[in-house]
Amino acid sequence: VSEGLDDTLSRNPHLRLFFASGIYDLATPYFATEYTLRHLKTLQRNPQAAIEHRYFGGHMMYLEPTGLEALSRDFRAFVLKGQLR
Repeated sequence: VSEGLDDTLSRNPHLRLFFASGIYDLATPYFATEYTLRHLKTLQRNPQAAIEHRYFGGHMMYLEPTGLEALSRDFRAFVLKGQLR
C-alpha cells in the first residue's frame, strides 16, 4: 500500500490525504497508519499532503456522537481548505 501511495503522491503534487482512525480500532489500528505515513518519502518532502486525526471509538468511530461531530468538523475543514487553493 505504501509504495502505491508514495507513487500516487509523487505523480500528483496537489493530492491531499485525510486519515481518520478510531483509537480503539482493532481492525485498522491507528499506529499502522502512523507507521505508513512516517515512511512515505513523498510526505517527508511535503508533510502538508496528509492529515491524520484520531477519534474516540473503534472502527466505526462515527457511531459515537462525539466522534461523529469531531469527524464532521475536521473533514469539513479539510475539504474547505482544499477549495481555497
